[in-house]
This record gives sequence, C-alpha cells and structure tokens, in this order.
Amino acid sequence: MIDLKRWKAFFLFAALFNAAAGMLMVFAPELFGVLMQIPEADIQASTAWIHQFGVLVLGFGLAYFWLSRDPLGNRNLALLGCIGKLAVFTTGWVDYFAGHAPLYFAVLVVADALFALVFYYFYRITTTAETGTFV
Repeated sequence: MIDLKRWKAFFLFAALFNAAAGMLMVFAPELFGVLMQIPEADIQASTAWIHQFGVLVLGFGLAYFWLSRDPLGNRNLALLGCIGKLAVFTTGWVDYFAGHAPLYFAVLVVADALFALVFYYFYRITTTAETGTFV
C-alpha cells in the first residue's frame, strides 16, 4: 500500500524548493548571481537568461504542486520531473567539466539527481493495473 500522505508531503517540499529557487532567479537575479559566484559583469549580461531559467523552474514547481495535490492522478508529472531534474544534473556536471561552473555548483545539482531518483521511484511503484501505464 502506498502512503499517499508522505508522497504528498514530499511533492509539496519539491514544489516549495523549486518556488524558492525560481523566485530568487526571477526577483533577485543579482543575489542569485552572487550566491552562484558569477562575476558581477556576467550577472548583468546574464540577467535575461537567469529570468528565463527562473520562470522554467517556477513552472516545474507548479507541476510538483499539482502532483502534491493528486499524486496518482498526476503521476506522469513525476516522470516529467525526473527528466527535468536529470537534465539539470547532467548540464551542471557538463558545465563543471567544461570549466564553466565551479565544483560547488556541480555538487549542488546532486540534489536534483536525488529528486529525480525519488520521482522515478514514485512513478515505478504507482504502475498498477489501475493506472495501466508503465515506462
């Protein structure tokens, strides 16, 4: 039996995590840049890109919120979240190895990989005769 109460709490946490990160990028890109140790001149040049990524992060956060409200009915959003989080993890490490990001950034995106694993685990365990789907 799946404990939906715990899954709802987890997906709400994921939604709040994304909301905090996304709002920081949208409403305080300079602070985001400082926290990410981006040189000041590059922050100014990158503000539009930071905003765009922040809006995308907020959009995924909204999907996680919907998932927290109805985990079984919205279970496909867990797979979408898994894909999105793995993309962030992968590009973070690619950027690190290419010399475009510091090590702490690569370590930070490990959290996205952990979220991805949990999202995929939920997706797998909810594959039943009721849902009739599996990837």
